[in-house]
Amino acid sequence: MRRTVRRYLDAPCADVQLCVTELVTNVVRHVGEGTLVRVRVARTDGHRVRIEVTDSAERALPVPRPATDDGEADSRRR
Repeated sequence: MRRTVRRYLDAPCADVQLCVTELVTNVVRHVGEGTLVRVRVARTDGHRVRIEVTDSAERALPVPRPATDDGEADSRRR
């Protein structure tokens, strides 16, 4: 996946590669292996890149939670 992103952008892009990998990993972790994932990487102008990762799982809708003081903490510790 990282090589595909690098070839598509035709430039060094470690940050973009890491972002794509993390987003796809979140789908696998929270929705499950075997879920159809669509990744779209596009240049929006000369210096910006837009990354979209979507999945087809209807059961994995976001659930709002109240903010806490440690809201950026790892949710597995709760």
